Amino acid sequence: MVGAAGVRPARTGGGRDRAPPGGRPRTDTDLRAGPRRHHGRRADAPRTPGDACRPLLPAPAGSGVDRARFGQSAAILAGDLALAWADDEVAALEPPRGRAGAVREVWARMRMEMVAGQYLDIHGEFTRERSVGRAVRAACLKTALYTVERPLQLGALLGGADEDTVRALCSAGRCAGLAFQLRDDLDDVFGGPRHDKPAGQDVRSGKPTYLAAVAQARAESGGDRRALAVLRRSLGRSDLDDRGLAEVREVFDATGAARLVEEKIARLVAQGLRHLDSVAVDPVASERLVALMRTAVKVPSHAAHAAHQGVGSPECGMPFGSFVSVPAEGSR
Repeated sequence: MVGAAGVRPARTGGGRDRAPPGGRPRTDTDLRAGPRRHHGRRADAPRTPGDACRPLLPAPAGSGVDRARFGQSAAILAGDLALAWADDEVAALEPPRGRAGAVREVWARMRMEMVAGQYLDIHGEFTRERSVGRAVRAACLKTALYTVERPLQLGALLGGADEDTVRALCSAGRCAGLAFQLRDDLDDVFGGPRHDKPAGQDVRSGKPTYLAAVAQARAESGGDRRALAVLRRSLGRSDLDDRGLAEVREVFDATGAARLVEEKIARLVAQGLRHLDSVAVDPVASERLVALMRTAVKVPSHAAHAAHQGVGSPECGMPFGSFVSVPAEGSR
């Protein structure tokens, strides 16, 4: 699996494989397979609790509104249950001596970051507030941290990795996670082989993506009234047809937003690879992580290599100021 739900367990196992020999926890077999299964369900089953899963039982008879309400309620309950199962799994782990507190702290942070990122998403859809900084913050909390960095950090801690290795994995994971989200934003608008939802869903829901924020900022700075008009009438319009979606694609291309996002992805992957290169680890584990990173964000090897050789790649450690340059992304 290449989607977000499949990346998290792979990242946890990848972080564990980075640990030095002899530093492995007693849950070695479980970590190699990703999070353990509880009653037949993977511990991290929901992508986020809010969009956890489809209803587990057939919807009752009734109006469309009733069925929709039932589906939403069932999904929330399923998400709560999956999160509780995941907590049970973490509580049952037996980390190396002295690491139990750190594992619990990272797990607690990851839960809070995921909820905060999801909240920023739905708040942006409701208020239609779009800014480059806000979009990056949401992408970091919901995807970079929850999907990649924290699972890698957990795997490294459980595997007994040293502080330098944990730090390098966290930095690489954040780069990969941001790149993953930017690729997902592009795929939603322009389509992609691994996309598992209808094209234009983020556009129709008004999701405050980085791509949309950059397009709006560049249209405003360039005085492009037509582009701004298209964005105003199209983003968040649930009944937007294919012609309207095509107009949005045209704006994303004409403003240079799509090109800029592609460049960001290549730079992020290159920076992530440099962080991985900075740690002396088992070559097999390293190759797994590199392949997973490139596959997840669909960056050809030659593009990543070219960016790897360049200068000025963004630093992905906190804070985000060095990755987000509002003037540059808001200028034409």
